[in-house]
Amino acid sequence: CLRLCMKWEGSIAEICKPHHRRKLWAVKAGVCIFIGTASVASTASAQPQPTPYLEAMQLKRSQRCDMALPLFNVAMHAARSGQDRELELKVLRHRGECYQYQGDYALAWLDLAYGRSLAPEKALFYEALGWLAIFEGHYSMAQNHLKQAQRLEPDNPWVQLNLGWSYYLQGDIAPAFTLWEPLIQSPQSIYRQALQRETTLLQKRHAGASQHTFEAVKQLLIHTDSE
Repeated sequence: CLRLCMKWEGSIAEICKPHHRRKLWAVKAGVCIFIGTASVASTASAQPQPTPYLEAMQLKRSQRCDMALPLFNVAMHAARSGQDRELELKVLRHRGECYQYQGDYALAWLDLAYGRSLAPEKALFYEALGWLAIFEGHYSMAQNHLKQAQRLEPDNPWVQLNLGWSYYLQGDIAPAFTLWEPLIQSPQSIYRQALQRETTLLQKRHAGASQHTFEAVKQLLIHTDSE
């Protein structure tokens, strides 16, 4: 826009009398402002607008599932209306987890089990069902789901993390540590942080459990942190 104005100034000023130049500049400035404004508006409109799904995910990450759930419902309606299978699967996974953390376990099971029926080739629904089973204290059921997820994705670290819990909470600590130790060697590891977060969640969920139930995993975290 600035180059265009300078070009106009050079060409038009040559044929304009000096007392006309102020008015000409005003006209040119007006044109420039308009072009500039239009350019900014065009750039803004080109940026992707937040969708109900993306907004719901931001709220879920902020642990505001109460606010995320209505947006997930809107996203689900959009996915089914547009026959967008990938979006439907994403909503089923994350809405199911939100129901879980809200304490609506029946609705969580419905979403995650339905997602598994739509995409039995995907490990993510078996992994999510395994974590839900752990949350509810159904450890043998959790192992069944997580071992199926492991067959589909043998190197998935999130499956290994949760499979470790299915062993640990049944008192089988050695295989749990075998799964966890390679994941949490670094203090900055996201899996280490996830294990710490899950320990807190499960302690709250199983508040009636013995004080010693989670002691070994805490010692593991301390030990690997000091190495």
